Amino acid sequence: MVLDDADLQTAVATDVVQCMTNSGQICVAPTRMLIPRDRYEQAVAIAAATANAIAVGEPSDPATKMGPISNRAQYEKVQRMIGIGIGIDESARVVAGGLGRPNGLDRGFYSKPTILADVCNDMAVAREETFGPVLC
Repeated sequence: MVLDDADLQTAVATDVVQCMTNSGQICVAPTRMLIPRDRYEQAVAIAAATANAIAVGEPSDPATKMGPISNRAQYEKVQRMIGIGIGIDESARVVAGGLGRPNGLDRGFYSKPTILADVCNDMAVAREETFGPVLC
């Protein structure tokens, strides 16, 4: 939860990075962010820019900030949850990432750092644990 008087840039960017740590596969990953309505679009823009700047790749590469998801089943679950969230029944807005692998990573269980905006409490991505690099 980001309060009205928070340093929005720091709060949002920090939360995005924490969510994406270990490809979002930590039980304390902050995967939901609540923002005051009058600062919402600014926070969405900060979250998208932060997620888009995360270098995804081979963990042994020093430039990499996010590696792959642990296994095929989990990768497929993350992709399914993103797909449900942006589908016709649950029309969340993808502002960063989305379905599929990041550009240049054609193999492995790499997922894009994903930010979904306009998520409502009745959506599956809000109610169920994605356990991957997805922030609502």
